[in-house]
Amino acid sequence: MASLVPQSERYKDAVATCSLIASCKDKDMILNLIHTSCDRVVRPKVVDTTVFPLFVVGKSLNSILGAIECIVCDAIARDLSAKKLSEELADVPPVVATELVKVYQMRRHELVLSRSESVAAISEMFLKDFDWSI
Repeated sequence: MASLVPQSERYKDAVATCSLIASCKDKDMILNLIHTSCDRVVRPKVVDTTVFPLFVVGKSLNSILGAIECIVCDAIARDLSAKKLSEELADVPPVVATELVKVYQMRRHELVLSRSESVAAISEMFLKDFDWSI
């Protein structure tokens, strides 16, 4: 997922969707959603979403996970610290924002490695036929 400007509509929609998760009232569910979203970034082929209902707080599971992924990938792309991410999530209810920042802080290293590997894989395809003798 590409880096987004925090004021973009897509980013605002992602923040609004993440705010809805607070109505779950189940802290474990919130934490599992955030970890599952990070798993989709790190190892997308292994993610098991069958433990969740198809709709969470009136939104599809895919849109909830996509919103969390959008925020996490944007934070990685802009190299935000946990403190900066916390400041950016000021509009998100504290129960969701704190869990999101905790998971981001815990898994930041593997998320950065995954994103850089995916970018390197894209570049490799373009550089495959490059004539280095020029």
